[in-house]
Amino acid sequence: MYYSRPRFALLIWSTVLIFSIIQLFFMLASQFQWLGIIAIFILSVVLGASLSLTKITSRSGLLTDTLDLSPPSKLPVIVVIGPHASALFSSNGASEKIREDAHAVWLYAETPAQLKVVIASSYAIHQRFPQAVLLPLLTDYSIDETALRTEFSHWQCALRAIEREKTGVTLKAETTIPEYTLPCYVAVYAKLIGHHGLYASTTATWISQTTHPGKLQRGKYYLRKNLDLIRQQLESIPTSSLPCDTRRSVLALALIQWLNDTTMITTLSSLTDTTPLMPAGIFLADVERTPSRAGAWSRWLTTKTGLPTVPAKASTEPFPLPDFLPLLLTNQKDLKGHNISPLWTNFCHALWIAIAALCIAFAASAWNNYQFIQRLAGNLNTYLKIPDIMHDKKRNSLHSLIQDRTRLQAHAQFGIPFGMRWGFYRGTSFLPLIDVAIASYHPMDLSTITFNSVLLFDTGKATLKAGAAPLLNQTLSQLKANPKKIVLIAGHTDNVGSPNQNLLLSEARARAIRNWLIEMSAFPITQFAIQGYGDTRPLNNNIDELERSRNRRVDITLIPQPIQTENKIP
Repeated sequence: MYYSRPRFALLIWSTVLIFSIIQLFFMLASQFQWLGIIAIFILSVVLGASLSLTKITSRSGLLTDTLDLSPPSKLPVIVVIGPHASALFSSNGASEKIREDAHAVWLYAETPAQLKVVIASSYAIHQRFPQAVLLPLLTDYSIDETALRTEFSHWQCALRAIEREKTGVTLKAETTIPEYTLPCYVAVYAKLIGHHGLYASTTATWISQTTHPGKLQRGKYYLRKNLDLIRQQLESIPTSSLPCDTRRSVLALALIQWLNDTTMITTLSSLTDTTPLMPAGIFLADVERTPSRAGAWSRWLTTKTGLPTVPAKASTEPFPLPDFLPLLLTNQKDLKGHNISPLWTNFCHALWIAIAALCIAFAASAWNNYQFIQRLAGNLNTYLKIPDIMHDKKRNSLHSLIQDRTRLQAHAQFGIPFGMRWGFYRGTSFLPLIDVAIASYHPMDLSTITFNSVLLFDTGKATLKAGAAPLLNQTLSQLKANPKKIVLIAGHTDNVGSPNQNLLLSEARARAIRNWLIEMSAFPITQFAIQGYGDTRPLNNNIDELERSRNRRVDITLIPQPIQTENKIP
């Protein structure tokens, strides 16, 4: 069974869901919406870079009589032992003793004596033993199998010697340590097909087989049985699989044969069956790590197959840890002879994230619809409560209702916005109510006074006659009675003469009347608007002098000022 690190995939999955929710369900102004998306994207990139580039927290130091494991941690404690254990801790030539990640605390015991120290310290401080022991085997870090077997045999002899002597460990406080047995897992590191990319040296593809913790028994054949189960799994992989998976499976089968042919599996079984250890499982790790010269595994593979050795890039990074092992340890009650897959665990995590995102989407949709209905009801009630005599407020409230009706009609024609769906939309029931309210509106008649230009101006002139003041006083009195209304003065001419000259003349006459009204009323110029239309808007056909005289006119209209309101439409 293959394992990989899914943290980055979970991060991408969460980011995509957040982007989608913001884009589809949160009715923000476009500039704020994009600012939020950009901020989340930058945060995701930073978090992703941190997850990828940050090394596992480590602490250096020598294990002495006791080990400082405080403050107490609920994470599983796993002790890494054996002649190759340092490769899982060494970084840039510096010796580390502890690696700590989100799943477990990994302790390095350089010798069997230090293993006893770690066990005693863990029990003295936390009243519990380490959950497991990890025994790594680096298949290419010795030039032949004899050297490898010798290294692990020496470790086994030292461990047996300590057990025979019953060497005690001096603690600061007297502590009675009961009998204990630690499940021991073997991790075999070898380059099968390797990995590519920036983080290839710290990446591993794991193939595992473990024994149920409740069924652990001593016996030198347990690891061999686990290895046979792995072989059966690899042989059952269909030939239609991806070429990389097929090639990895073939080389993994070759690695199993190497472990059997060189009796390395026997040496490892003997070591893991030495008190206080108990064989619990074996993992094969495909890593992009090989020494500069061919080692025992590479030499054997070349001899058997003729395949040349392809050296990997040199790296000072520690070998990757089996990060799925803590999940096996923390889910022992659920283990019934089967492997616990971190891929399944992270799939469940992704599923829970999706469910949480779906709940947020439902809540956002319900809130958007609530806000929309509240606005529709508020605009409708406001319009119905305004008396007809309040023309300005009534007209502005009508404008809001027209906007609401336009939006409802767009929803009916083009579909409900995605952020307002999911069964919460209730806008359809408001459309007939708004139509009835709009139909009941009776517009106010604008107050317009029309003067014949002959009474106010001489022919072709834009200067007021001396007798024009009594006529304009009527307009002045109405203006003073409606001080908040806009005064629109529009000049018109007949079609005699140049159209451009007529246009300028009509505008000049409107300006002359405006200046007179400002002078006589002291109203600001901003309350007046002038417009010259020339001969473009005749009342008659200009076919004779009577008709043309009626077209020579000035219209003065009092217009209510609009009330500025904010209309927020989701």
